[in-house]
Amino acid sequence: MNRGTQHSIWILLSALCAWLVPCYAQKWELAPIRTYWRVSPKPLGSINETKATREDDDTLLRGGAAWGARLTWNTPGYYGHEFGFVRAYGNLRSRIVVNEVKQTFESRIFVDTFFYNFLIYFMPRDERWRPYMTGGLQAHRYGDPGWEEWDRGSSRKWGVNYGAGIKLMPAKHFLIRLDVRDYIAGGPYDLQFKEETKFGTILRNQEFSVGIAFGF
Repeated sequence: MNRGTQHSIWILLSALCAWLVPCYAQKWELAPIRTYWRVSPKPLGSINETKATREDDDTLLRGGAAWGARLTWNTPGYYGHEFGFVRAYGNLRSRIVVNEVKQTFESRIFVDTFFYNFLIYFMPRDERWRPYMTGGLQAHRYGDPGWEEWDRGSSRKWGVNYGAGIKLMPAKHFLIRLDVRDYIAGGPYDLQFKEETKFGTILRNQEFSVGIAFGF
């Protein structure tokens, strides 16, 4: 292959790349995120065996800081599909009867969330700003606090979520995104309540996040 032919091939490849990049710009987005994870102050129940020693608020969970990532596939129009993972750190407190005395145990636990969301945008792809609303499904995994008296281990729950956000594009292939989500799922650990006919509860987690996304 002579030098002239090589030069022509390089020109052709460069032109092809220059055409492909704008065509596929912002089709995919990868966004590391930092979030604050808030848990509704709802009693989760009790680990204590007898009705006389149980109170609905024996076990409570508080939220905290979290981090994660979102991978988004944007269609040419006004829709998107998003998969993601968030790890939050919460504070679990439980009052447990030990040797006929109710003692308070407290520990930091992780809460992992895996989710799929469908996005509806209010502006077309590649616009400088794109507000949107979203809804989807998620799975939560609540960690084991590690107490010797705790016999429930970790816990897994499924649920639904909805929310809204906005994506800002100050430069090509670079976005800033702000999100708020409301997650609804069953309360973790399947604990018992004072009223024996009551089983389980619905827990809501709110997530406020900011992230930097890379479009390609």
